[in-house]
Amino acid sequence: CLGGTAIARGIGEVLTPLPAPADCHVIIAKPPVSVSTAYVYGHIKPLEITKRPDIKAMAQSIKDGDLKKMASLIYNVMEDVTVVEYPIISEIKQVMLDNGALNSIMSGSGPTVFGLFDDKEKAQQCVKTLEEKGLTQQLYLTKFHNE
Repeated sequence: CLGGTAIARGIGEVLTPLPAPADCHVIIAKPPVSVSTAYVYGHIKPLEITKRPDIKAMAQSIKDGDLKKMASLIYNVMEDVTVVEYPIISEIKQVMLDNGALNSIMSGSGPTVFGLFDDKEKAQQCVKTLEEKGLTQQLYLTKFHNE
């Protein structure tokens, strides 16, 4: 992460630093589609949102070095809206999960998807699989850093 790992509040301008999750390999995959942020926000029904990310528990699991718990707590409320119009997002997520991702989530309003891996070899194999399937326009394998 550029500038380190942090919790963002407000509109992203208030940052609280966190330690980098140890040994976490991240695949960032952008499919060859564009998503209208206005469309996504226009179709979210706040009263129907039943699941939300638990930011406090996620931050604590990062501090505790519990990567699996941290990954299990990640959730994006916008994903349910976006995947209906753009099923390729679900396809990418499934490839990541099938290749050993601890979790795979759409970033923001989409279409970019990220997967968290505790095994570099599994992450590298996932990159190969995504390339072979031709599901992505841009594809990166990186790691958390706090430098």
